[in-house]
Amino acid sequence: MLRKDSRTGEPARPDNHIIFCAVDFAEHKKYISNRKSYAQIRHVSDRLCRENGLSVVTPGAERGKQYAEWDAQRKGTSYKQKLKIAIDRLIPISKDLDDLLRRLEAEGYEIKRGKHTAVCGKEQKRFIRFRSLGEDFTEENLKKVIAGEKELPERNEKVPERKEAKPEKRKFDLVVDIQEKMAQGKNGGYVRWAKKYNVKQFAESILFLQQHDIHDKETLDALVDGSSAKYHELMKTIKDAEEKMAANKVIKTHIINYAKTRETYITYRKSGYSKKFFEAHRDEITLHKAAKGAFSKLPEGKIPRVKDLNDEFARLLSEKKAAYNEYKKIKKEMRDYQIAKQNVESFYAAQQGWDAEEDLKKKRQQQR
Repeated sequence: MLRKDSRTGEPARPDNHIIFCAVDFAEHKKYISNRKSYAQIRHVSDRLCRENGLSVVTPGAERGKQYAEWDAQRKGTSYKQKLKIAIDRLIPISKDLDDLLRRLEAEGYEIKRGKHTAVCGKEQKRFIRFRSLGEDFTEENLKKVIAGEKELPERNEKVPERKEAKPEKRKFDLVVDIQEKMAQGKNGGYVRWAKKYNVKQFAESILFLQQHDIHDKETLDALVDGSSAKYHELMKTIKDAEEKMAANKVIKTHIINYAKTRETYITYRKSGYSKKFFEAHRDEITLHKAAKGAFSKLPEGKIPRVKDLNDEFARLLSEKKAAYNEYKKIKKEMRDYQIAKQNVESFYAAQQGWDAEEDLKKKRQQQR
């Protein structure tokens, strides 16, 4: 939706929010963000802004802020913003850059001189380089401003006053709702439910919801479905690896048996397939024939090398172990989510019964 400034009527600066699901429900692949995907998304966003007459941030024109820096500036706790204000205040009374640095030291800043001058306030943990404050605060530009070769740019770098947040309409919170209903439902129905149900396990589920920041049933359902899909995906990966490892062992055994019985089979063939020779070497000839039959079923009849089979087996074993470790973790997560969901559904089902019981009591009292 394209918004407009309520005061000027002009299109407002774009405020885009792009939300990704961590797992593709079609192919069950995890989304991976990188510079290429960021560039593609930014390209689409910029194109849409241009098409609708909105402003577009020019790459390199302004150094971007991390969320923590933006939030600190909004709250008036940004060290960079305070440093900018101090520099702007001291520039008019400073003779040169060294004089500016001495005045900053007098105000409690620690100065680190070198290729890039940096300062650190009393409560700061890290030094701040001048150039990280923006183009106007590089050492070269500061020298020019102090020398009068360049005018001091007008900036509105004031520490914003903290405003008390207006009370917002309370959003539905699953945990809070359940706790309130439990506090209100100390009637006969609740007592019977508490005796029948595992209240300790239910309390653990409530704590689990709080620890995992789950505040609505939709989020809980999505986590149950997502963990279940991942669980079955890992189970399939493990079974596929086991099947390939078993086939690997079989073909390797045939290759070894073929090599061991090759001379015996050649002699058997030269004997004109003598029955007497066959009876004397039945086991070896049988193993040799079984190996040849297995080789005929290989793609293009190409027999792999034992070394290649060993390498493949080691790779499959490593993949299986990695999948199994994740499988054990996701199995526990899935079970915890499912138990929490079952407990929540059971509670709300029981709560409907309590409400019906209370309504019936009120009707009977009114009839009296």
